[in-house]
Amino acid sequence: IAGGLLLAAYTVVALRRQRNILRAAAHAPKPLVAAIARVAARLGMRPPRAAVSEQISLPVVCCVGRPRLLWPATMNDPEVVAQSDGVIAHELAHLARRDHYLIYAELLVSVCCWWNPLMWIIRRFLRETRELACDAVAVAVAEQPRPDYAQRILSLSVSRIDSLSYA
Repeated sequence: IAGGLLLAAYTVVALRRQRNILRAAAHAPKPLVAAIARVAARLGMRPPRAAVSEQISLPVVCCVGRPRLLWPATMNDPEVVAQSDGVIAHELAHLARRDHYLIYAELLVSVCCWWNPLMWIIRRFLRETRELACDAVAVAVAEQPRPDYAQRILSLSVSRIDSLSYA
């Protein structure tokens, strides 16, 4: 029971941190809002609200309350936004696939079965599969060529690894 409570407490702290980042975020500029609307139309969905934050280094969909696309301030330049069609498509694919509901279920199972190593393995495979599925949607929907999308995702992944190694 103690392990489950610890994991639940960690999750609550992470959700509060996410909520605080959302509260401090600024409104998204018009070029970003327009790019999100174009990609959402290609996905056949309503565009989510968007915000820009200084506190993150990668785009992320936040589903604490109403789903929003949280965009890093370092990628806020109109030229960068224009080159990020695939990245936007990837993030919106998470919403279109309703991945946040699966993540909620994963959290619930994790709190209940934190002691089971098989649960952690399955959770890792679910996360990898979810990301691959969103990559497939992004490649199918994005207007940028596949190599450009792959290069953009790779550069974002490398920047994330670099930021983690210095933290």
